[in-house]
Amino acid sequence: RELLAVWFNQRLFADHVPAHSSVITVWMGGAGHPLFSSFSEIHWIQQARQHLSQQLGIHIAPLFEHCQIFPQTMPHYTLGYSAIVQAIEACCTKGLFLLGNYLKVLPGASVLNHACSIADLVIYQNDNVLSKK
Repeated sequence: RELLAVWFNQRLFADHVPAHSSVITVWMGGAGHPLFSSFSEIHWIQQARQHLSQQLGIHIAPLFEHCQIFPQTMPHYTLGYSAIVQAIEACCTKGLFLLGNYLKVLPGASVLNHACSIADLVIYQNDNVLSKK
């Protein structure tokens, strides 16, 4: 599949989108499409509009379109990466927390969920330390 993700930016950055408007970011390509950069920006804008129309029912023409092509894809985790992360986490002592979207989640709302789970763990451990005093 060419389409990787669609972000409705106003859901994450409400203050950065004009009232009664939507800003949509469409992510396409990835490691499964090594020749992605050989196509024109116009081609990918047309593909994005087609995906938005077919899959989300968005048929109105945008006021603005921009296409940014990155010749290399985002880095992907290789086989064995999760074992490395687990080994690092096993070495962490109480009070040391690792947080970053590179650890367990892809960019987007799941990063916020992961951060919240780490915050809950910090609160839980601090509550246990304080209750023992």
